[in-house]
Amino acid sequence: MTSASQGNPLGELPESVADWVTAHGLEITVEDVEMAVEAGERVAGEKSELAELWVDADEPEWRESLDDLTERLRVALR
Repeated sequence: MTSASQGNPLGELPESVADWVTAHGLEITVEDVEMAVEAGERVAGEKSELAELWVDADEPEWRESLDDLTERLRVALR
């Protein structure tokens, strides 16, 4: 929702998400977006057990999706 609130949604949002963004999007600060980027980087990092589990599961779409989200958040910071 953070990337959507910053104008970078992933495609069409479900109505409930779009409603939330409309109601709360302005409440999300630059610091919130920075924390979201940091969290995405941490989850994808070498020390992340979650990333290791996804690699073991041979699901590259997970990493691609996370990288896409993190990049959309970075764009919002520019």
